[in-house]
Amino acid sequence: MKDRAYQPYGGKRGMSLWKKLLCLCLVLAAACYLALETVVLVNAHDDVEGQPGAMVILGAQLQEQGPSLFLQRRLERALAYLETHPDVLVVVSGGQGPDEPDSEANGMEAFLRDRGFAGTILKEDQSHNTKENLKNSKELLARNGYDVARGVILVSNDFHLARCRLLGTRFGYGVSTLAADSDHLWYKIYNFLREPVGLVKSFALDW
Repeated sequence: MKDRAYQPYGGKRGMSLWKKLLCLCLVLAAACYLALETVVLVNAHDDVEGQPGAMVILGAQLQEQGPSLFLQRRLERALAYLETHPDVLVVVSGGQGPDEPDSEANGMEAFLRDRGFAGTILKEDQSHNTKENLKNSKELLARNGYDVARGVILVSNDFHLARCRLLGTRFGYGVSTLAADSDHLWYKIYNFLREPVGLVKSFALDW
């Protein structure tokens, strides 16, 4: 049996071009994700400028027993502000999904009335996502003589406010925000981690 020809050790081989490009793409993707997550976190707080004359409370799931926990927290945060600003024009925005007993707008109005809010409530009950919430609410407010450029408080859960601000600004709102807490720790972490994807989707597609 012949011995194999001697081959001198040439040192470790470097990564192929494709592997280098893949690593570069992964690094860039991680950097973009972290930048977007920072945007989500930076916007997850109350930010009310001046004296806005209107408020839009964005809908979330309505259950048989009433608003889901996320929606209840939005409504409670709105009520806390309305206690000292009872003349603000309120829009409750949310349609009815296939697994909901009624429109989110109807459930939200009932919740506010049951807790003593006696001010003006306009119901927008056709929307099914954030883009529709804001576009439809803008049209509803315009029909009632209010220009959203004058200032509107958008009320949603803390993790959702960066997207609300993005779309509100795009649709001509003078944007202020109220941040409702998310309570359950794991839901909070999950939604904060997934929201950068929603932010990219809204930036690219929600016009």
